[in-house]
Amino acid sequence: MDHAGVGANLGAQWKLPADLVQAIRYHHFPQQAYHPTDPLPLRQAVFVLHIANQLAKYCFRYADFVEIEQVSG
Repeated sequence: MDHAGVGANLGAQWKLPADLVQAIRYHHFPQQAYHPTDPLPLRQAVFVLHIANQLAKYCFRYADFVEIEQVSG
């Protein structure tokens, strides 16, 4: 299990909204987090979290092998 899975499991235990838990679980793969017919706020939350993750890696690079993923939309 990676940090996305751990974060999603913690979010579920903490009774965070299901949409937020889903966004946490898929923040590396936002296209897998929702269906095109899902509400716009869910799709936006997933991509905001994905972009925030990329910015964190860019700003706080903790190892030479950290890859910054392409942000797609």
